[in-house]
Amino acid sequence: RDRDVTGVQTCALPIYSIVQGAALPSEVCGLRLVNAGVRGAGIGYFLRHSAQLLGSSRPELIVLAVGMNNAAAKESRQVDFETRYKQVVASLASKAPVVVATVTPIKEGYFVSKFGYDPQIVPALNRTILTAPNTRAVIDLNSPLSGANFTIDGVHLNAAGYELWTGEVLRGVEAALGCSQKNVAVQHQDRRQLRRSVELLPAAVGG
Repeated sequence: RDRDVTGVQTCALPIYSIVQGAALPSEVCGLRLVNAGVRGAGIGYFLRHSAQLLGSSRPELIVLAVGMNNAAAKESRQVDFETRYKQVVASLASKAPVVVATVTPIKEGYFVSKFGYDPQIVPALNRTILTAPNTRAVIDLNSPLSGANFTIDGVHLNAAGYELWTGEVLRGVEAALGCSQKNVAVQHQDRRQLRRSVELLPAAVGG
């Protein structure tokens, strides 16, 4: 298992290696931002380990970005993504409000030809994400990246892709927390004694 956790609790984001590689700020809305990326993880990993990833933290917000690794044809056949996704969201929602993020597009590239990642599976995954109960909001990471090929291998993002991806995630987190860049300084003054955080969990953003 490859796990990388930076920051602390306030917003937790469960994610896969795309999130793990994102250059996210250390704080958002005056709260510490935790990026917990787990390379190669699918929804099954988070069903088994979400409680372990959160530990004793009590984040203000959890952002769940997972599903890309369930778009491999073999993985898709073996896993009931819809049922497991709803179970993970329900479990996380018992800890903190949950914002979910859609799966980014799959383009032609090495991961398609070598590992069988199937772009035709992504719409079904996103339908599950968009209709999942117990969520506060949805961050659309698919539409902004659906035009040009913003990947280096069909799956993992290039620099321009990460710029779009990061912007959408941060705007979604700010909206869910009810803040904006204009009042971050005020939020920080009000909350700095709380030492709380936002967790972005992997599988592919977290706490």
